[in-house]
Amino acid sequence: MTTMMKAILIDPKARTVIDVECGNDLEDYYAHLQCRLFDVRTLSNFGDVMYFDDEGLLSGEPLHFFALGGNMGSPFCGRGLILGTGEEGKTVGARFTADEIRPLVTFLSGPQAVALYNHVEAERHADAEKRKAEGFNVIVIPGPRLTLSDAGEVFAE
Repeated sequence: MTTMMKAILIDPKARTVIDVECGNDLEDYYAHLQCRLFDVRTLSNFGDVMYFDDEGLLSGEPLHFFALGGNMGSPFCGRGLILGTGEEGKTVGARFTADEIRPLVTFLSGPQAVALYNHVEAERHADAEKRKAEGFNVIVIPGPRLTLSDAGEVFAE
């Protein structure tokens, strides 16, 4: 029997941040994220982690983005699922609620998403060039190019 945990689901297409129940298994993560491959990012400000669609830019569908936190760091494409971490990295229920996380989520319009994504990509490339100049062996794999349709939808090429 799967143990259910409290989680927070961020859905940029529906523009919602809601509390959900999630089992502690990969199938539940995939079901909530509606994806085939996910990655995880530590949310040090929150003490939790967020799983997110690692192939969100590759869907071929109009893209939906959100940013998390006040600094508007790298935008996330597709859904995010926030869970907690316990002793030795064990996954546990989220420490916070959707009501507490919601003010920290910014759903991005098409132009905002393209501008933020391009800014983050430019910073990433500049950092890589700086590290190369310092003698580090760095390989930069460019991300997809984002385009904006006349209707304001974002697509990746």
